[in-house]
Amino acid sequence: RKDLEWYALESADDQHPPWLSWKDDVTAVVFDASFAGCRPTSAFLWFCDCYNLKSIEGLEGMDFSEVVTAHSMFKNCCSLVSVSLPSGLRFLDEYMFFNCTSLTSLTIPSSVTYVAPTAILSCGALRTIVVEAGHVRRLKELFKAAGLDISGLEFVVADSVARAVLEDSGKTLRFVYDSNDYPGTKNANWF
Repeated sequence: RKDLEWYALESADDQHPPWLSWKDDVTAVVFDASFAGCRPTSAFLWFCDCYNLKSIEGLEGMDFSEVVTAHSMFKNCCSLVSVSLPSGLRFLDEYMFFNCTSLTSLTIPSSVTYVAPTAILSCGALRTIVVEAGHVRRLKELFKAAGLDISGLEFVVADSVARAVLEDSGKTLRFVYDSNDYPGTKNANWF
């Protein structure tokens, strides 16, 4: 199609990703379901200076286990309110959320083992950190080790769970994750 521009996902670590030439116009980012198998090695500056970016959809479905840098990934995303980070991410990198002044909620995977001292610098609206059950204390310790003030933050346990649901009068057994988003959960027979 003529209205599309295609870019390589990975760029050199010292360069802005080429799609940032549109940074002033971007208000939403959508990661297609086909990205579930994608394992980038760099998220360097991916959305840096996207001042009007308000929403990111599908990022949490990616696998960031091979990412070695996410430096300034969301730096200056002043309109972004909430982010759910992808599985496998091992760290909150330097300036990752610097100056994300509207960010109120951040979902962090249990794979995170390091938080950089500048990761959430100038994120004055940040109030909620969502983590998986059993990881709240460890994540608080990581924030404290980075010298970050967590007194104004509420650490909330994610309500996503893996479940099995019996459908079609017992003929179909469906396994779902994050069942709160699954249609028909109110009348389902959960196990």
